[in-house]
Amino acid sequence: MPKPLRASPPDTTSFVEVRAPGTRGRRHFTVAEKQRILKAADACEHGELGALLRKEGIYHSHLGDWRRQLARAGTDGLQSQQRMRTSKATNADIQNSAESHKPKRCSPTSQRGVVLQTPSGCAAMLCP
Repeated sequence: MPKPLRASPPDTTSFVEVRAPGTRGRRHFTVAEKQRILKAADACEHGELGALLRKEGIYHSHLGDWRRQLARAGTDGLQSQQRMRTSKATNADIQNSAESHKPKRCSPTSQRGVVLQTPSGCAAMLCP
C-alpha cells in the first residue's frame, strides 16, 4: 500500500550536526603518576587490584613493566622513551630488495651445475 502524500514539504532548514567521537591516542604517564599507581597497587588488599586497574584504565601488564623498569634503572627507567621513526625506503632500496628475492636461474654456460635424480626419474640441474 503506498504511503500517503504529505500536506507540506519537509522542513529543509533543520539539520542535525554530527561530530566524530573524540579519539584518544596512546596514553602517556608521567613518572609521578607511575609511582603513585604502583604505590596504590602495592597497598591493595586481596581483590582490590582489579578495581584500581579499571579506575586508572590500565592493564596488569603495565604494572609489571613499570616494576621491571623501576628495578632496572630506578626512577630514570620510568621515564617514557621516545620511539624512533623508521626512515622511508627509497626506490633504490625497493629495487634492491626485489632483486635479492628473485630466484636465481642457471645460465647455459654454467660450469658448476649439480644434476640431481628425482624419484620420478627426472633430472634437475641446480646451480650453486
